[in-house]
Amino acid sequence: MILAAAANTVAYALTSYMPTYLTTNKGYSEVEGTLLTIPVLVGMALCIPFTGLLSDRIGRRPVLWIGAASTVALAVPAFLAIAAGSVPATLLGLALIAFPVAFSVPNLASALPALFPTEHRFSAMGIAYNLAVAIFGGTAPFIIAALIGLTGDDMAIAYYLMAVAAVAAVAIYFLPESVRRHLPGSMPNVVSQEAARKLVETQDNNPLLDVETLPFEENFEIARASHKGGPGKPTVM
Repeated sequence: MILAAAANTVAYALTSYMPTYLTTNKGYSEVEGTLLTIPVLVGMALCIPFTGLLSDRIGRRPVLWIGAASTVALAVPAFLAIAAGSVPATLLGLALIAFPVAFSVPNLASALPALFPTEHRFSAMGIAYNLAVAIFGGTAPFIIAALIGLTGDDMAIAYYLMAVAAVAAVAIYFLPESVRRHLPGSMPNVVSQEAARKLVETQDNNPLLDVETLPFEENFEIARASHKGGPGKPTVM
């Protein structure tokens, strides 16, 4: 829930609140406030497949770390750029906010399901994710507007996003890495008999294979016996 709340707070600040902020606080018209966000969102959407590829290569946790760290590092420069008042500076500021969103929100789709075993993966993820989005993401514009009203400082947005990202970093620290691992409660998938035999051979010391979370641990014992010439046949396929 913390991961979903943090990522969607930044995302909702960009997609839902920035057009209003540019209109009410920075003097842009309603049309200008909306149009300025469109190229940034399009650019972010084009970058998402590449952050997904990066996640498949280096892992979910490092990519989520980039999202949290870049939020902390870029939030203040982003709103300083927006405060400059020119269109190019505003676009730059919006792009700096979009940068961490491209690393965090898309990769939750692969990181979160891997936290739960098969028998209740969908319900657990659905409840946790949607509660977090409704409570924190959906209220982000309201909270941000309230903070600006209370402090009289537009930089309160940056400080709020930085605080949320710092909390997310703690959650990422405890997040188990799931890239190239089988989902808890699911058997590993292989593409050939040779790959199955190799998986069985290395099951005791393979860091990417957690036998204890498999649904039928005896299947691996059957496969091991088969590999050693005993009865049965490999079932990891």
